[in-house]
Amino acid sequence: MKKISTLTLAMFLSAGMAFAQSNDAAITQIGNNHEAEIEQIGSLNTSDIEVLGGSNATLDVFQNGIGNSSVMEELRDNITATQYQDGDYNSAVISQARQNNTITQDQVGDRNSVTFVGHNIPSVRGGTYTQSQDGNDNSAEILGANNKNTILQDQVGDLNIASVTGSNFSQNTVDMIQTGNSNEAYLVLPNVKNNMTVIDQFGDSNFASVMQATDGNMAEIIQAGNSNSATIIQRN
Repeated sequence: MKKISTLTLAMFLSAGMAFAQSNDAAITQIGNNHEAEIEQIGSLNTSDIEVLGGSNATLDVFQNGIGNSSVMEELRDNITATQYQDGDYNSAVISQARQNNTITQDQVGDRNSVTFVGHNIPSVRGGTYTQSQDGNDNSAEILGANNKNTILQDQVGDLNIASVTGSNFSQNTVDMIQTGNSNEAYLVLPNVKNNMTVIDQFGDSNFASVMQATDGNMAEIIQAGNSNSATIIQRN
């Protein structure tokens, strides 16, 4: 595709692609082969893309509704990032991504929040993070994703919480899927190695937690029904 300069793109967006009043779009790009697109339909939306230091990136933000905010900050290496929000007062943040990442954060509904922040930047490796939420008042976070990750967090319903948090991940595959209302899933993973974690919850008011410490971890929690609670702790 045609490479669009930051200044031209920013002017084009402010002039032609932010369709309603009180929308903000700011783009800063320094480095290699970047493309960016912001489309905001509705009012009071804010978006900020900043790519410093280079490498290949394709960045898309689509916001449809009012009061949505999307931030993508300092993305590095081979990034494909899409944040799509359909509804009102949703927030999505990405921040640092490193190595071969494909990141999709997709929210449909109102007052949903999604975050990915890569701790320990040199180690945020193989990538593919998908956080998808359909409903209202859901929250999903990752905060640290290091080494050869594939992480999917998918929440359908209202008032669900899924989180990952990590330090010195290793060969990860994490799947946390919640369908229903008021479900909670947490994973911690300090200094872990060959992880695979699956938490799938179907129903309302379920709680699941996995804490993995080190070496060849695997864990799986699947709960169907309401008000179930399960905890797995693995140490070595």
